[in-house]
Formats: sequence, C-alpha cells, structure tokens
Amino acid sequence: MIAIEFKKIVKEGMVILLVLLALMTAMTTTGRVSYLAPILEIFLLLYASFTGWSMFDRERQEGAMEYLLSLPISRSKLFLLKFTPRLTAVALVLLVFSFEYNRFPDHFLVTPFYGFVLFYFTVFLLSLTMSISMKSFLGTFFLSLILGTGLYFFIIYLDSGLRGFPGILQGALSLSIIPLAFFVLLQKFDIKPAFYFNIKFVPTLAVILLLVFGVTYLLTNPSYQNCLLTDQGYQMWTYSKRTIMIKNEKSRFVFDASLFPLFQRGAEIYASSKVKRGGKESLVRLNSETGELVTLLTIEPDWWLHRIMNSGVAVGERVYFLLTDNRSHQEYKILEVNGSEHRVLPLDVDFGAEKIHQLLGIAEDPLQFILRTDSYVYRVLEDGQGERLFSAISLHTWKDRVLVFNKKGMVLYKMGVQPQEIFRKNGIFRKSERRRQDTMKRHTLVRGKGGFYLFDMETGQMDSVPLKRIPYSYEAGKDGFRFIDIDQSEISVMNWKDGRMRPEKTWYSQLNPNQFRIIYVFSKGITIVNNKRCEVFLYDPEEGGGN
Repeated sequence: MIAIEFKKIVKEGMVILLVLLALMTAMTTTGRVSYLAPILEIFLLLYASFTGWSMFDRERQEGAMEYLLSLPISRSKLFLLKFTPRLTAVALVLLVFSFEYNRFPDHFLVTPFYGFVLFYFTVFLLSLTMSISMKSFLGTFFLSLILGTGLYFFIIYLDSGLRGFPGILQGALSLSIIPLAFFVLLQKFDIKPAFYFNIKFVPTLAVILLLVFGVTYLLTNPSYQNCLLTDQGYQMWTYSKRTIMIKNEKSRFVFDASLFPLFQRGAEIYASSKVKRGGKESLVRLNSETGELVTLLTIEPDWWLHRIMNSGVAVGERVYFLLTDNRSHQEYKILEVNGSEHRVLPLDVDFGAEKIHQLLGIAEDPLQFILRTDSYVYRVLEDGQGERLFSAISLHTWKDRVLVFNKKGMVLYKMGVQPQEIFRKNGIFRKSERRRQDTMKRHTLVRGKGGFYLFDMETGQMDSVPLKRIPYSYEAGKDGFRFIDIDQSEISVMNWKDGRMRPEKTWYSQLNPNQFRIIYVFSKGITIVNNKRCEVFLYDPEEGGGN
C-alpha cells in the first residue's frame, strides 16, 4: 500500500513538481534570482500543502471512506501507511531545494533556512489535518498559510524579540496540537461518511485555535525593546530576555540575556547583563566581531550599574564604572575593570542631598574621578577622599580637561593635583546636549549671544557654526561634523566642513511622532524605537550592519 500511495503522490503532484523544476532551472540560467526565489518558496509550500491535503482526497471524492475504514487494519496503521510516503515525498523535495537555497541564500523571503523548514512542515501537517474536512485544495492551502503566518505575526506583535526563527519555532510548536488532535479523533472515527468526522473535528479545531491564541497571548509577554548601533555600525537589539547582534544579513549573534552597552572600545563592548527581570546584574564583555561573551563579575546585591550608554570611562587598559546603592541611592562606588581583574573603590565623600548622575571623566597623576550632581562638580581621589570643586549649570569632559558652564560664562580646567584654569570666556554660554548621554568628546557645541560655536577641548579654539536653532544632536564624522535636526517625522542631517554647511541626508520616520518613541543618535546613524518597532537610519549604509 505504501508503494501505491507513493506512486499516487508523484502522479498527482507532477504538475507542481514540474513547475518547481522549471523555477530552479530558470534561477540558474536566467539570472533573475531575486524575482524567482520568492515564487519558488510559494510553490514549495503549495506542494507541501497539496501532498498533505490529498491524503484522504480520493476516498472522500469517491465516497469510499466507509470502505477504507472497514479494512482489517488499525486506524494507526492506516494513518502511517498514508502518512509515511507523503512525509518522504515532501522531505525529498525539500532536500533538493536546500541545494538551491545554499546557492542563493540572500534572495529568499523566509530566512534562515531552518526557519523555512519549520514553516514548510507546519503547512504540510496543517493541510493533512484538513484532508477529510476540506474539499477545496486552494482553500486548504490558504487556510494553512493564514494559520501559520497569522500566529507568527501575532507572536512577534506581542514580543518582537521573537522575530525570525524563534517566532516560527514557537508558532510551529503551538500549532502541532492540531495534527495531534486529528490523529486522536481518527482513532475514534467509525465506519461512517466523512460528514460525521467533521461534526467532531471542526468544533474541536475551533476550540484548539482559540486556546492556542489565548495561551500565546498570556504567555508571550510584550517586551520593551532598544535598538542600538555599535561603533562598527552593527545593530544591537535588546529585549527583556534576549539580545540580538546583527552584523549583516548573513551574520548575527543571539544571547539569552538582556544586554545594555555601557562602554565601547573597538570590537569590545562592556555591557550590563540581566538574564531575566529581577535577576542578578552582571558586567559582561562582548566581542562584536566573534560573538564571544565573557562574564567579568556579578554585581553584589543592592548595588547597580548606571545603565547609561557610554557611561564607562577608560584609562589605558582600565575601564571605570559608577555603582549606586539600590536602597538609599546616596552611596556610591567606583568599579575598576582591568582585563579579567577588577576592584571596587569606595567613595568617602558626603554628597549631602545631591545625587551623582554620572562618572564624567578621569585624570591621572594623581588618579582622580570627576563626578557631577545637578549643581556641582566633585573630584574623588583613588583612596576615596574627595571634595566639591565648583558649581556648574552643565559641563563637558575630555581626557584630563573639564569645561564648566556657570552664570558668569565658561571655564576650561586641566585637572592635576589642583585644577588649573587654561581658558575662560565671560558671558552667557550654554552647552548643547549631544543626545548620546555621554560627555567624553573632544568637541562640544556651545550657544552664546553671537550664535553657535564648536569648542575644541584640546586647543581651546572656538569656531562659529551657522545654525539657526539648537540641533537635536551632532556627531563628528569622517569629514567635518554632522548636525541632526528632527521635526516631527522628518530627520535632516547637515554636514559642516571647511566653513560650509551642506545638506547630507533627509529621512522620514514611519513611527507616529505624537506617540511614545525614543530617538538615539550614534556615530554610525540614528535609531527610532517604540514598544513594537525600530527604524534604523545609517549615515553610510556601506559601513553599517543589518537592515
């Protein structure tokens, strides 16, 4: 009976098999791979659906279901006799397709390949469960596609971190209960027309689908997401339970932890890591080129790392981070990391009611840390002793230099044993924020009565910049500076070079500007994020990773 069934499968599916062969040949000979690859995927799914649906099609059309069920074999054996050749056929076709996929992996819609494999067999099994109930093959095909893709999109709507293979896997496992229910009901199907089987199967199918979508809704928690860009232009998607590093369309790393980058140096990224909400926090080092993730230390209970991008400060091979007491939020420590070693430096300073917001800079000879509150700048030495230096409306740091803005003007200090004033300009000056939450940059944008100026922390030089209003942010590029302006959905990038301002890029965000969204500006581009979606705009797509 298996041989007969296999011949019937080949004969009835011959038209689709010939179309598949023609498509594969055309992909090799015509060069229109990008057009033909998606069509090939559709016909593969069509073949899988037809092979599954045809399991009881002839018996149903000829009214021979009662005769088939009267044969002296068990329902389980009958099922296996019909199921085994069909499974073999779709597996062989998929095996042939795998060679085609390996040749043109960048042109198919469903990636990676094992994601398509799961979806392919899901469509096959769903179509098989309708082989008694559905008279129309196309109706079966579209219903199988709707169930498979519908559940997948429902899953990634609830948690976009499950995009791709994780979402396909969860959907396939959830829908596997339908073929299982079909097999169980078939065991109890007596010698009667197909109509009597449908009386039990169709309501059961409806209940199962309601349960699948309901349980998926309850168990798949919506997760807040961040989409960040590394200094190499790689995308770093961070969710509540996982992180995905996208280098390009072919290369990505997935980590079972929520990683938040604190400091970048070349390919090394120091990040705060939490495996789950409420779990212990760790400091990890990630190599963005190899995907190697090393846990450096677990943060002691009741303390936490400031989860601010670029909040780490480096001196040679050493990197420093600020730790805050999680109970009173008024006690602080400095964490020093040197390769695989680390030490904790206490801060024996009375900050009063002021809260430390960030470790801004470090100067050596002697080793000292620059910290700021809302109103003051503090200096703390390696032994934990420190003092309040001066009041500041805002400030900027670069290496051993601190630029202070106060009511009188702006003053640049060089930090040594005692702060040394090396530049002063009186008047009303204000610092324009970069919107990257970091201050360790050589240049800072200053606004005064005469307009806007770029101040060089190294030379103390001020260059006038023809800006009409405060930009959203700005970045040093390959050539000159980029100034980013955001007006509702429009994102404009201007390039300042050789004393001239030129338009560089204009993008339009699809996210509603009147709803919740977060805009990040990086050296390689801009990301805009809300709870469900992220948009990535790269200054130079050739240098960036992923899409």
